[in-house]
Amino acid sequence: PLIGYAMAAAWATTFSRTYNRPAWHESFPPRQLVLEGSPAEIGAWLRDNVPAMKEPDSSLTDREKSLAKMTAVEYFEARKVKLVTCTEYASVLVKRMKHYRYMNQFMYWDNLPMQGEAILSQAEA
Repeated sequence: PLIGYAMAAAWATTFSRTYNRPAWHESFPPRQLVLEGSPAEIGAWLRDNVPAMKEPDSSLTDREKSLAKMTAVEYFEARKVKLVTCTEYASVLVKRMKHYRYMNQFMYWDNLPMQGEAILSQAEA
C-alpha cells in the first residue's frame, strides 16, 4: 500500500510543478460566497446550481461495478491476495471519473485533460 501512496505523492509533486492551479471554475460556488458565506448559504448555492447526477455508467461490466463499490480497505485486502491489480482498479476509477466529469469534481480537467491517462500510466508502473 505504501508504494501506491508514494506513487501518488510523486505524481502530485510532478503535477504541481508542471501545471498551474486552475482558474476558479464557473461550476464552483462564487469565491465571495465561499470566503464569507455560511455553510447553509453555500449548501443552498450547491443545491440550486449543481446538476443532477447522471445514471450510473451502463457500460460497466459486473466486475467493474464490483470494483467501483470497493472501499479502500477492501481494495487493499484484494490487492494483498492478488484478486485485483492496480491497473484494473485504476481503470475502473478513471472510467467512472470520466463518466461523471460534468460534475467537475476533479479540478484539473481544464489544465490536464489527459489526467486519466496519466493516472493509468502511474498504475501500470
